[in-house]
Amino acid sequence: MGCSSMALPEFEKAVKKAGARKEVLGSRETPFRILYAFKHRGFMERLISERKLEQRGQNPFKFWFTFYVYKVIY
Repeated sequence: MGCSSMALPEFEKAVKKAGARKEVLGSRETPFRILYAFKHRGFMERLISERKLEQRGQNPFKFWFTFYVYKVIY
């Protein structure tokens, strides 16, 4: 199953509710490229402060998140 670092709290809650456990199989750092979100300052601030969206000064992408691949075991 795939999950971004921004959705991790909900994913962990769902795994726990299902009585399962998770094992990370891999991960990849990914640029955040949702242009619509950039126009909403409050939304972007929440992604950075609460959802592990990393702000980096690197070009061409300024914001990054981690995408994980999990094995969910029931």
